[in-house]
Amino acid sequence: MELLDGRYQIKKVLGRGGFGTTFLAEDTRSSSGKLCVVKQLQPSFSELYLLTKAKALFKREAETLGILGKHPNIPSLFAYFEENSEFYIVQEYIAGHTLEEELKPNQPLSEQQVIDIVRELLEILSFVHKYNVIHRDIKPTNIIRRKQNNQLVLIDFGSVKKVTKAKQKKGTIVGSYSYISEEQFNGKPNFCSDLYAVGIIGIQAITGIELKQMIGAGFPLTEEGEISWQKHAKVSDKFAYFLSKMVRHNYRYRYQSAKEALQALQEVVETNQIIATNPAKRNYKLSNLPTKMLILSTILVGVMSTLLIAYNIANRQQTLRELSLAGKLTESSLNKEDICQDFSDDFYCEKYLFSGKKGQKIIIEMFSKDFDPYLVLLKSDTNELAVGDNMSLFNWNAQIIVDLPQDGNYIVVARNAEIGASGTYTIRAIKKILE
Repeated sequence: MELLDGRYQIKKVLGRGGFGTTFLAEDTRSSSGKLCVVKQLQPSFSELYLLTKAKALFKREAETLGILGKHPNIPSLFAYFEENSEFYIVQEYIAGHTLEEELKPNQPLSEQQVIDIVRELLEILSFVHKYNVIHRDIKPTNIIRRKQNNQLVLIDFGSVKKVTKAKQKKGTIVGSYSYISEEQFNGKPNFCSDLYAVGIIGIQAITGIELKQMIGAGFPLTEEGEISWQKHAKVSDKFAYFLSKMVRHNYRYRYQSAKEALQALQEVVETNQIIATNPAKRNYKLSNLPTKMLILSTILVGVMSTLLIAYNIANRQQTLRELSLAGKLTESSLNKEDICQDFSDDFYCEKYLFSGKKGQKIIIEMFSKDFDPYLVLLKSDTNELAVGDNMSLFNWNAQIIVDLPQDGNYIVVARNAEIGASGTYTIRAIKKILE
């Protein structure tokens, strides 16, 4: 096979997504035959504005790795080049396994294991945020446990956002729904949005339950919109408070930086050590806090709770409701013979119809373990794209998060981005309304 850039020999495919293909390759100019990862931009769509967006994100990923790759727990950038009108990123290969493999359903980790995971991720984010970069897609599949030293490595910087002094406009919504915060959901992420994702991973690890299954598993939302998860975990009060603060519905009540969160986590560790050596001092940490700090903390918590309750009464808390579609909402079997039909020079598996009102926030998700799904939202009267800029693509699942632009009917086209692949998929939609 021809060498890329005259030096990189492709060994095998590591994965395919809506934006491209990732390969394992060998650097033939390295005396040791060093392995590396080559990402090729190969969008599975032909719309011009989506192609432009994909190229911009791809270039931004390369630029970000060039700056952040100096950190030992972030892949180094080796090269970024164009060849035969194709774009490539070459980066460090991290041998190991993803954190997803450690977070097994119904197998919660110990508190100390979760503390170690959260601390490593916060230390990485402390470095990332120092460069005014928000990752925006922190999830278990984007975290690798390096085989060489057992440390966590944060990967996939394809969704990063650079924070500038200019007023932030509502941007494209990216991220994985299970780990996305309210403000990121609304297109206005900040550093606390990354902390939220880390907190969700911590809750998932200590309960053994994925966030998307939490509501069904009995994780109700409080009147303030907070996740009630503690009764499903064996966890100390102090660490439970820490994780709950990481995932507060209103980002203003979370830790405001990775550094602040690390300091709070260290207090948890110190308290646990005191209790472990002398169980009789279980309340040691609280009893030894300076009196003024304890009183001030109590007052602040009371004031914030009162303000939040008052806000919710005045504005009505937004909640998630299932959206009924004209089509199957359960797993659907796809046969290879009828998996796709011709549609606008692309391929699709199924169409779904629903009625919506202008301004309604809609989440549409498609999951598959057999192929890479891709969603399109159309206006039923014109077959035009509803809001393309709010479309997000991810490996093994696809999402559209959008405020509907007008009253009327809409068509969801559930597409298969991999021609010839077959298998099963699940599709669902949720609308966010004011009660």
